[in-house]
Amino acid sequence: MCAFINLSIGTRASFCAEWSMDNCTAFDSDFARYAVYFAPDAQSPLARFGNAWLGRDPQGDEQLTPPKLNGYDVAEISAFTKVPARYGFHATLKPPFYIKKDTSVATFSDTLLAILRRFSHVRVDRWQVRALENFVALVPAAPCPEIDTLAAALVEGLDDFRMQPTTEELARRRRNDLTPHQEALLEKWGYPYVMDAFRLHFTLSGPLPEPQLSALESALQARMAEVLGAYTFSDIAVFGEPKSGRNFKLLQRFPLGG
Repeated sequence: MCAFINLSIGTRASFCAEWSMDNCTAFDSDFARYAVYFAPDAQSPLARFGNAWLGRDPQGDEQLTPPKLNGYDVAEISAFTKVPARYGFHATLKPPFYIKKDTSVATFSDTLLAILRRFSHVRVDRWQVRALENFVALVPAAPCPEIDTLAAALVEGLDDFRMQPTTEELARRRRNDLTPHQEALLEKWGYPYVMDAFRLHFTLSGPLPEPQLSALESALQARMAEVLGAYTFSDIAVFGEPKSGRNFKLLQRFPLGG
């Protein structure tokens, strides 16, 4: 079960001041793509485990030692998490996109905050570790329509800032044998797993074959028992991907509610 709870209020001005991007006039040219994620508070048990599991803190890009997992050594864990580690511990709300030229931070921030004011903090009561196709992820134990609605609002509400994907990007997405409906979503929104195809998840591994997939799912379910309780999301986070190809970085948090 999940539910919306109390509201909070935020303003754009403070974000522009903290988001060191040319005084709120233009986006930082050092970043190629941006994304809107759920990223748990860095001091929460969920974030401490998730960041350590992926081996890095997405805010400062500090390298972290993975937690112990019965039956696995550090080298194995690092191999399993190499792909998701680049993105940081997160759950996608609006997938990574190239932002249109001359978009101002002020305009983007105002639009984002206007969307977020329509929503309250949201609590997920229980989590579980699940194998989703060929990777392991952390997912809500029950459907969460409130988060589905928030994600859809962000995908649609920020779409005017998104550049159209290149032919190469579309071809890369189509390697995953998309259904006709997913193909339609890709054409309209630039990503095939949005709107009614969306499922909130925190990715915990790259692609794995069986029996590795099931074994890791079971091991993580047992290991993460202490952090699988209720968690309340009070904000969302904007991440940026440096043009250098380095890891995605947490740039700024924006509050839910208003």
